[in-house]
Amino acid sequence: MTKSIHDPFADDSDSLDLSAFAAPEPKPADRTAAEAARKAGDAAGFTSKRKPSVPTSAKPREPKATKVRLSDIVPKAEITGRKSQLNLLAPAELILRFKTLQRELGHLSQWQTLEMAVDALEAQRSRGGDND
Repeated sequence: MTKSIHDPFADDSDSLDLSAFAAPEPKPADRTAAEAARKAGDAAGFTSKRKPSVPTSAKPREPKATKVRLSDIVPKAEITGRKSQLNLLAPAELILRFKTLQRELGHLSQWQTLEMAVDALEAQRSRGGDND
């Protein structure tokens, strides 16, 4: 009693008969019965999930949250004792330079590499090497 399993990848489209899978004929809707059921439901106090044809009084919408700048919340240059996220969109070449520098420095965390870079820029500016 060996059953053969149909191979779904076989090219047997000529022998495959799909006529039994035709869509059924649509049934006409009985409008009077539907209306009678709606009226009976209304009389019994049932509510419909359909949207009402006449809109109910609209509730005032709450205003959307607006973006807030970090400098508006915390005075400039006084973020102490907490971490803050810095997202940058930068050219790919610059990101590669940053990652290479990070590896060369012994796989420091990104924030440590950034800290060293900012320290170096501040030191350069204090020596008068400002390129503004």
